[in-house]
Amino acid sequence: MRSLRTDHALRSATDMYRLYMFWALIVVGISVLIRTVLWIFVEEMQTLEATPLTLFRGPGQIFMLVVGIVTGVYAITYFIRQGVTRRSFLAGGALAGIGIAVSLQIVGFVLYGLTALLEPLLPIELHMSGMPYGGGASGLAIGVSVDILLISAFFFMGWIIGFAFSRFRFPGGMLAIFVAIFTLGALTSLWGEDVEINVTGIRIPPIDGLPVSLSFIITLILIALQLWTLYVMLRNAPLKVQ
Repeated sequence: MRSLRTDHALRSATDMYRLYMFWALIVVGISVLIRTVLWIFVEEMQTLEATPLTLFRGPGQIFMLVVGIVTGVYAITYFIRQGVTRRSFLAGGALAGIGIAVSLQIVGFVLYGLTALLEPLLPIELHMSGMPYGGGASGLAIGVSVDILLISAFFFMGWIIGFAFSRFRFPGGMLAIFVAIFTLGALTSLWGEDVEINVTGIRIPPIDGLPVSLSFIITLILIALQLWTLYVMLRNAPLKVQ
């Protein structure tokens, strides 16, 4: 795995960010269109419970998991073919994933604000739920940081799954999925999602309620392990680049 080249890393980060954000905006547009139709014609859907921080958490995580898989299967071959080193590709992909996670937060705040502003004109009732980590600037900062970390973790996990299937075929891919269930289940449970994971009799109960500082440390350790796993998988990976 050759040395890191900053220009290559930034270029691959920019290219991936532009492509994936384009996809993200299309998905957001389709989701808004579907929700608007449901608001108009389905009475039960005319109540929206959301906060700026949780509006895109679930859909954003799924989207990032999918684009992470795409990155692991297709993007690496493309960028290596362009002369980008594996280390530069890894750095660029990580920057792109974090950048998209930040951008999704901004989109979520904008849509939430527009919905609140237009509520009197729309056939909906918007429930202004409380902030999940307390009020004030500190609660907002914690919430934004948590969402960015969780969405980034889903991206890295998808990347691992995609590349595991690409390099190690079915057995490696299934192992990566098995690891992903526990890793992502632990992360979502850690941050108060009340998720209980049970795979082949192995149970992970909800583990929310820990001090915020400890939860952040555990989250950062798990993300660091994801990046280290990607580094190990990529550094000597045989790739067809013709």
